[in-house]
Amino acid sequence: MLLPLVGCGLFFNSDHITSDEVQELAYPERIERVGWEWRPPEGTRIVGTVPVPTGVAVVLDDGYVVLSGDTGEELWRYRAQDTALAAYASRDGDYLALEVDEPDAGSLMLRFDSSTGEILEESARDEAGSEDVGVDDRSFHQSVDGGTMVVRSSEGPPLTALSLETGDPVWTREESVECTTVDGLNSSTDGAAVLDDVVVEAFTCAPSVVRDFTYTREEGDVVISGLVGRDLRTGEELWRFEEDFGVYAFQSIENRSLDPLSGQHLVMRTLNSPNVLFDVSTGEVIGEWEGAVTGVLEDGSVVVWYARDGEYRREDPGGTVLATLPNPAEAIPDTSEVTGLGADDSIVLAEGIVNFGEHSFGPDAQVWFHGWDSGNDPVVIDVSQVAAGGAEAQLSSTAVPGAVVLTYAENGDDGHQALLGLT
Repeated sequence: MLLPLVGCGLFFNSDHITSDEVQELAYPERIERVGWEWRPPEGTRIVGTVPVPTGVAVVLDDGYVVLSGDTGEELWRYRAQDTALAAYASRDGDYLALEVDEPDAGSLMLRFDSSTGEILEESARDEAGSEDVGVDDRSFHQSVDGGTMVVRSSEGPPLTALSLETGDPVWTREESVECTTVDGLNSSTDGAAVLDDVVVEAFTCAPSVVRDFTYTREEGDVVISGLVGRDLRTGEELWRFEEDFGVYAFQSIENRSLDPLSGQHLVMRTLNSPNVLFDVSTGEVIGEWEGAVTGVLEDGSVVVWYARDGEYRREDPGGTVLATLPNPAEAIPDTSEVTGLGADDSIVLAEGIVNFGEHSFGPDAQVWFHGWDSGNDPVVIDVSQVAAGGAEAQLSSTAVPGAVVLTYAENGDDGHQALLGLT
């Protein structure tokens, strides 16, 4: 049941409806069909999606709408309309907040119960997190958990953790990480990701480090690359990983990415080097793979895409192959700029793999589900009802409780947008 909010928390020019019925859902183990379709309210744009216990939180340019994962039914919403400044969400959706410009109180941070939409906290801020009204890619932040946001700077302190309630620093790293394996090297912070209560900081140490990778390696130089896990609340170092990156160090590091696979697992991808999979709670290296690591299942097995062989493999951390799944030629994702998709964007479910067809748009637009037990006979799902426009657009997908959500967005402020729930 949807309930309009009255009394405390009903701010100027806002549209807030809560839910008193909470049904938490499990992540799907497989998909077979299009279960639902949803389009944003007229005049609004989809900025992103976040999994929440009941389904998916849709981040709009003026707030949130939360949908049930299995049916697409609207559960709750908070739309600040022309007063939204910024949105903040943890990767698991446990923390959802919206900053609004309230005429009588200035900038306010509102934190929501992600299942019901109830406002749990309201706090005034001295400085707004965004100067512009309206949420967009720049003012939607996910390096967030537990009311703390981590910011990386190329000019000031390398890392700062900010309280979202006050906007004040919780802790600051004034200097980049120093290497422990080799003395006398300069260092730089290259990236950061927040998973649960751990900040994973990527760093590089070399004889002369200039940010933006302008250093050129000389013969005999030692270049160390690594990760440090920090306590989100204190900045204290919990664990570290260091390695000599070899002759292609800076080409590799410049193309390095930190990709969270879950709240516990993160894969570090680099050019010319294997994928390295970490347990971020302990810093343990689970393993290294030449293929693209795409997921970790509940039994601890790792799913890897081997582009050269055109197949997925489910392996144990030691590299023993437990199952293989040849990828039908028609299902190899189009990696052009139009789709923005690649083979490592596949969704790993408990019983198989979800990926996209060679033609991601138009009348033949399709999504495949490949079960580990289905051999070469995947389930084919027609998604052309949202992708038939033929205009330049992007597809993205994410698994949420109850569904795999497919987001279709045409370029431009007036471009068509839609969500499909694959169930």
